[in-house]
Amino acid sequence: AGDKGTEAVAQEVRRWAARLDTGKISKQDAYYFPQTPIPFGVWEYKCETCRFYQPDGDGDGSPKCSLVGQEGDPIGGDGVHPDAWCALWLPEDGRKWFEYVTERLEGEV
Repeated sequence: AGDKGTEAVAQEVRRWAARLDTGKISKQDAYYFPQTPIPFGVWEYKCETCRFYQPDGDGDGSPKCSLVGQEGDPIGGDGVHPDAWCALWLPEDGRKWFEYVTERLEGEV
């Protein structure tokens, strides 16, 4: 369903987080890994390319996710690493799935 389908998934993930006391999904429930499970350069789906990523966090300069990471979570608490990955990754607004492959083939990246 293209952009409409992606946004529908994003809304469902936001509703899931909003139902929780902390307002955020735990890293364990999101299957968070400190780096993408597929080798670098082959897979570009990592936190810094996700629509939920916040590079400046809460204004403290520490990257965070708007929906994943609770204070007591293992592997960094509520902070996320730019190269990390979780199962809730979604492309940034206006970006298509697997667009990075086309960009590489066309020499744009």
